[in-house]
Amino acid sequence: MPLEKNKFRFQSHYIGWWHRPERPSEKLSGALFIENQNIWLELYFEPDNSDFPQHLDTLYGCVCAVDNDGHEYAVNITVEGLNYNKWIHHGDKLWHYKYTVSNIFIYEGAFCKDMVGSVNVRAIILDEWAANVLRAAYIEIPYEQIPHSHHVIYHTPPQHYLLLNNERMTTYLFFPYSYTVGGINRGVKQQAFLHISFKERCSFHEALYVVNQIQYLFYTLTNQIFPVDYLYVETIMNAFFYKANDSVLYRYINNSSDIEPHSRLNDFSKCEIQSIFQKWIELYPNYSDAINSYFETRTNIYNSPASCIKNYISTIDTLSKNLKGAKGIIDLTTNRAKYLLRIIDKYKISNADSNELKSRFLNTSGVELKTRFSKLINAIEDYIPLDLEPDFIVKIVNTRHNIIHPQANQQPCYSLKEYKKAASKLNFIILSYLLVLLEVKDDRIKTICRIGGYNSDSH
Repeated sequence: MPLEKNKFRFQSHYIGWWHRPERPSEKLSGALFIENQNIWLELYFEPDNSDFPQHLDTLYGCVCAVDNDGHEYAVNITVEGLNYNKWIHHGDKLWHYKYTVSNIFIYEGAFCKDMVGSVNVRAIILDEWAANVLRAAYIEIPYEQIPHSHHVIYHTPPQHYLLLNNERMTTYLFFPYSYTVGGINRGVKQQAFLHISFKERCSFHEALYVVNQIQYLFYTLTNQIFPVDYLYVETIMNAFFYKANDSVLYRYINNSSDIEPHSRLNDFSKCEIQSIFQKWIELYPNYSDAINSYFETRTNIYNSPASCIKNYISTIDTLSKNLKGAKGIIDLTTNRAKYLLRIIDKYKISNADSNELKSRFLNTSGVELKTRFSKLINAIEDYIPLDLEPDFIVKIVNTRHNIIHPQANQQPCYSLKEYKKAASKLNFIILSYLLVLLEVKDDRIKTICRIGGYNSDSH
């Protein structure tokens, strides 16, 4: 039975035979488990008088799966990055090994994960984001044209919605559907998928890089962090479904089926959304480390507020690298200024020399983090909540310095109990600035960021 890319779902477990690549005739009984954002494999086998490895790069399996109609069929699974979790030896008859798994690939026939031609991304939030397209597929026929007490709705399959087309790839939304006919349950089921087609075939690693890049853009436009159900990857030889173990990637996302995006496709014209996607593709390589750090922080709900502050300030440091703030004199209440003034007073340095020292060490050239941060704030001043205090930049940068260097105690700074709210403000600032860089319209930015309040407590 062929795997259906539009109806696929990962099961909670897969039971079957497993073997190592170097031992194709090996038969290890085991079950692969997928629970929340964790994936692990449990093997049960009779020992062959040798120790079983604690780490396995790859393991192949032939397992049983069940389709949407409850029919059982066999599929192949390749699991990668197996790290030993525990083992139990039940005498010489049965050994039990448990491994954490990094990645899984489900397919039929042969397996080739490189020479990728396209990737389809399925995420539930896409249905809501493109709801206007899905709704427009239904056309209600006027009541007087059909028999009494009957209602007829005509369904026209939606066309692909182009998001990006450049020299490297074409990206669009497509909307597979299925009809339910028979009995009293009749209807149409529609879904939204993201399709990325590469003009030249690429490695699986390169394809994942692009998928993550575009996924981050959807995080930005929806102001929501959402899980991806699966990737369907088509290569030159075959096709497969892919899933990563989020816990191995340190991703811990609230998995909810009713996440509401802060923007939708119909908030933008076709020209606007295509421009946004193109600008993101151009923007991302210049700030990839900063953007990755920002979203790696947001996709881990267990990050502490202190870690969020450190990572968000590092992101702002990079995003503002090409900005230049105003020249001036640094805050004389900082430790740096106090130390220099104390030295001048202690050694009774002459006015001429003290002025030279102050000019060299207390003047700002505009390239310092605090001055660049101030310039960045100016670009988003229309979207900043009213509770952003005047000394916010000084306090938050000092706070980050104190977190990294606990003995520094630079003042003024935020107290530990204020970290969570301060981190939330940084998140708001970064999100707003990314939208400004993408030239999203002002009213759209306010909608996405929900001006007047923060989207989450810390990230």
